[in-house]
Amino acid sequence: MKNTSATSKATAMNRAPSDPMRAASAMVAAVGTLAMLCCGSTALAQGDPPGYIHAYANGTIDKGATSGVRTGGIYRLHADSWDTIPGWDIDHKSGPYPQPPHSDSTRITSAEGNVYRAESKAAIRTWERRRLWVLWRLQDGWDSWDSFASVRVVGTPLPDDPPESAFANSFVSDPNSYEVLAGDTSTQFSITFEAGMSLRAFGSLDFPDMVCNASISGFMETTHWSDATNTQMLGRLFTYSWSASSDSATPMSSFAFSSNPLLGVSDADVALEFLSAVQYDGVNGFTLSRDVRIMSTEIAATEGYVYEIGGETNYNAAAVIPAPSVVSLLAIAGVWNVRRRRN
Repeated sequence: MKNTSATSKATAMNRAPSDPMRAASAMVAAVGTLAMLCCGSTALAQGDPPGYIHAYANGTIDKGATSGVRTGGIYRLHADSWDTIPGWDIDHKSGPYPQPPHSDSTRITSAEGNVYRAESKAAIRTWERRRLWVLWRLQDGWDSWDSFASVRVVGTPLPDDPPESAFANSFVSDPNSYEVLAGDTSTQFSITFEAGMSLRAFGSLDFPDMVCNASISGFMETTHWSDATNTQMLGRLFTYSWSASSDSATPMSSFAFSSNPLLGVSDADVALEFLSAVQYDGVNGFTLSRDVRIMSTEIAATEGYVYEIGGETNYNAAAVIPAPSVVSLLAIAGVWNVRRRRN
């Protein structure tokens, strides 16, 4: 099924984890604009283990094209962690794409306050796959391998502590230039959400006021096409967002996807496929159980022409305790002058 609208998205909702597809299909037919999956679980019944990660986002998203040879591009990596008490810890890197295989990353940034430790890392990896039907040509691509953002609880707030919040973000930017090879008359663009992508946004019995959020979002786009007949392909090819929040009675994960209608991709089908691959449990949160690959239809290409494709991938995790609650104050009444650390 192909898109016919200039802006197209898919929507589905499910509050019963046993049958996500049936409810999702009903909502797509009725609304057609956002994809969501809701599953039942709460914070751990026995309280939080020491150092437990409450907000977490990680996973690999790879992008590529089926024709052309890569001729250049500059990647950018950025990671930052922030807590209201120590402030920022930031690292960033950039550089030209080397021949694959190659990988690069920032260091793991970290910011730790009285209650939270925020950490993040941005990484990129280039790869190549030999085309089976033409052995001397390679299909290459790149992905946001080993990137993550997390916020964990490492301490207990005292009554005189100020409200505390923490945030972690990692960012991968990956533009590339490709030249169409001799003999190629078309190309296809692809984006793959790889198995193992995960989001965690758990509330806390120890800190009932705490709200956690986690998300992975980004886009793939073309910024230049020397063949004038393909200028309609300029701009966003795919846009996606997967998010989760603890700020509800039932933990909820949502996924939104949209594409350029000229790519011939059904956004509704992509959303349903993604949601059907999401699994949930009360320890690991939401996890993608299998690869979900989106491949465009064939786009006309001319030998010698150059096109630029790239995009961004963002990983975010955040947590905030607005103020110590009455429950928290009672729980820590015996440790007014001694901070209890969890490492």
